[in-house]
Amino acid sequence: MKYKRLYTFGCSYTAFFWPTWAEIIAFDTGLPFENWALCGGGNVGMAHRMVECDIKNTFTEEDLVLPLWSTWHREDRYIHEQWSKYGNIFNDESMYNAKFRKKYWDPDNDIIKNVGTMIMAKRSFPIQYEACITESGGLAYNDRSLFNFYKPYMPTDVFPWTQSDWNFGGALEHVDNHPDIAAHLKYVQEYVYPVIGLEMQSKTIAHFTELQNYITQLGKLGETKKKIKHWGDLEKFFEDHIGHTRPDIGH
Repeated sequence: MKYKRLYTFGCSYTAFFWPTWAEIIAFDTGLPFENWALCGGGNVGMAHRMVECDIKNTFTEEDLVLPLWSTWHREDRYIHEQWSKYGNIFNDESMYNAKFRKKYWDPDNDIIKNVGTMIMAKRSFPIQYEACITESGGLAYNDRSLFNFYKPYMPTDVFPWTQSDWNFGGALEHVDNHPDIAAHLKYVQEYVYPVIGLEMQSKTIAHFTELQNYITQLGKLGETKKKIKHWGDLEKFFEDHIGHTRPDIGH
């Protein structure tokens, strides 16, 4: 294999309570692996973490540097020696209320901030593949002149997920709508690997399909609704049932 190390960057689509595409690639390749994703993180914070990671590890062309860019309306701040994880400014009223949005938010700023970040990262680091979790940042930006100006420089691939397709057969629909293991497996096989020139091993497919089916079956038996009453129960449930702990590296 021509690759020597694996570094992944993103938000909760990259580091979550169950294995994501990043951990699937790490399992499949056996490469030394660091997952720098943060739940709730945005693209500006992601790019700054790439800088930190590069300073610490010195990226080379033999590294797999793989970002999965997040939604555009996130506000990243480094506060109290860590990156804030508040996520979408339209979802967290405790941090970003209507007054903040009225004063500081503008769709053109979203476009410049996010696409400019992606362009600078692509030109600065040996990124082998990149994609976004939602098309066009997840909002209707495409009628704006700035969007059309930057569009040729945006990643074209979008994570293959809709809530109706990927939720462990409905096992977690009462508490969460993140893509399940099967969705992450599909993303690696059909999107990432064709670009980076790898083919997934059968043992990898079997392993993660088994985990997917196990959680789906627990859902059919009513175990997920019985043991997961709210979002905060997900971490312990997946630790107990498949031994998975959400990665959280660095600051």
